[in-house]
Amino acid sequence: MLAAAGAALVYGLAVHTPAGRSVDGAVLGLVAGWAGTPDTSAVAAALGVIRGALPFLLAAAVGVLGMIGVARRRWRGVVAAAVAIPCAIASSLVLRDLLLSRPSELAHPVYAHNTFPSTHVTAVAALCLAAWWLRPTSWNDTVTAYSAGLIVLLAAVASVATHAHRPSDTLGSVFLVAAWGAMTVYALRLRPD
Repeated sequence: MLAAAGAALVYGLAVHTPAGRSVDGAVLGLVAGWAGTPDTSAVAAALGVIRGALPFLLAAAVGVLGMIGVARRRWRGVVAAAVAIPCAIASSLVLRDLLLSRPSELAHPVYAHNTFPSTHVTAVAALCLAAWWLRPTSWNDTVTAYSAGLIVLLAAVASVATHAHRPSDTLGSVFLVAAWGAMTVYALRLRPD
C-alpha cells in the first residue's frame, strides 16, 4: 500500500502545504514555458493531440492484446486488465470529483476546481499496466517496461504542457494506478508467464 500512501502524500503536500504548492507551480511554469500555449505553439498543439488520442490508441491496443489473451487462455492477465483499468479510472474520477478538494482560497484562475488526480494519466497508466499483463511472452520485458514508462511520461508531460493538469495531478495518478496494480497482483496471485 506504499503506492496509495504515495498518492495521499503527493496530494497532501502539493495541495495543502505552501512549499508543495510552490514546487508544483514552479514545475508547471517550467513545462508551460517550454511548451508554450496550445493556441500559439506547435509543440503544445501537438501535445494536445497526443493527449487526446493516447488513451484511445492504447485502449485499442489493449483490446487486441486482451483478445489474444482470451484466445491463448491467459485468464489471469485478462481478468487483471478487466478489473484494474475500470477500477483505477473510476477511483480517479471519484477522488477528483467527489472526495478531494482544493481549498477555495488557493484557487488558481486556470484551475478553479480540483484537478487531482488526472484521469487522462490514470487511464494511460492503467492501460499500459494492462498491456504489460497481456503482453505476448515473446515481447522483450525490458523494452516493454521502458516503452510503457515513456508512454506514461508522455501523457503526463502532455497534460501539464497543455495546462490541463498540475504536475502533482499526474504523479498522483501514477501512484493510484500502482496501488490498483499491486492490489490486483495480490488478489489474483499474478506471476510472470
